[in-house]
Amino acid sequence: MNDSSNDLTLCSVSFRSKFALDLNWQLTTRLNDTRDIRWLVVENTDDAREQALSPNDSRFVVIPGVANANSGHAKGSYHHAAALNQALEFIETRYVLFLDPDFFIVQPEWIQRVRKYVAAHKLAFWGAPYYPDRPTKYRYFPCGICFLVDLVRVPREALDWTPELYEMLALRELSIRALFGWLVLGRRPANSKITFEPTREMLSYALRVRLGWRVQKQTGLKLRFVKRDLGYRIYRDFARRREYARECLMPVWRAEPETSPRWAALIPDDFSLTPKRKNYATSMSFCDFGLPNVRDLDWEEYFWRGQPFAFHVRGMFQGTRAMNPSDLAQLIEQFCRDYSAPRNNSTAAPQLASVR
Repeated sequence: MNDSSNDLTLCSVSFRSKFALDLNWQLTTRLNDTRDIRWLVVENTDDAREQALSPNDSRFVVIPGVANANSGHAKGSYHHAAALNQALEFIETRYVLFLDPDFFIVQPEWIQRVRKYVAAHKLAFWGAPYYPDRPTKYRYFPCGICFLVDLVRVPREALDWTPELYEMLALRELSIRALFGWLVLGRRPANSKITFEPTREMLSYALRVRLGWRVQKQTGLKLRFVKRDLGYRIYRDFARRREYARECLMPVWRAEPETSPRWAALIPDDFSLTPKRKNYATSMSFCDFGLPNVRDLDWEEYFWRGQPFAFHVRGMFQGTRAMNPSDLAQLIEQFCRDYSAPRNNSTAAPQLASVR
């Protein structure tokens, strides 16, 4: 593994993402010295070749994608995860930053600053958490949209992006009695169509979900049930282990008024629709610093160390957010103009206009 000062690989998965990667490359290279940075892209586009990167694109190291072995409702998650797992085989540096094509980092010199910060603070993981308005996602831990790993501190073979969606869906179809018997007595349900061997942790969680559904139905209380989507296995294996230090960016988010009964405040964080941990999010926004207000576009803003850091065009490739590519290109150009600084080796945060 390379131990040079330029010891970071950027890694993305492309699925009809060429125009987003074009813009991300433009933004990243204008704000950073990228001469020694390797950007690996797994090209997963299976059709619409005009939206795919050329294998000979000199900006990236383009790797052929993987076949999609799933056909269910979550096939996109499994396809993406397989590509991320494949990419790990090509990483030669100590640090790898998994970066979605639609996640745009706007701070100048962020590559050097992040790498030095992660090394100085001995972080195993660093990145963006899921947005707080997504209660079915795990919390307080980086997710795949922007996820840096120190491969010296974290064993490469321990990283598995594969979801557990189909497995948990099958387990949650079982009754409370069947799950209890399997978990406590080791009695596999008769005539079960489940072909895999679940762990005790999976059975325990499926049982808690079934019990939670019953409580929700009887009381009207709204509870949170986490889907084991892309990256959940990494979260499960490392999030509660203190020896693997981590840090998250801060989402720009203001909690909505609680709609559940007053005693919902007693609900544990694991089942609460609203995150309870302090300093998880910030009420500041990009517009407070004179930057474009992308929250008005229903996109996601993230801060780092008290400064605007990145935005995520959530839903760009799922068709859930209306977005004109030329408008996004103009926005990227505006960030390049408004949020820039002379290149130097300083790790201090760039200074912007004061918060209004």
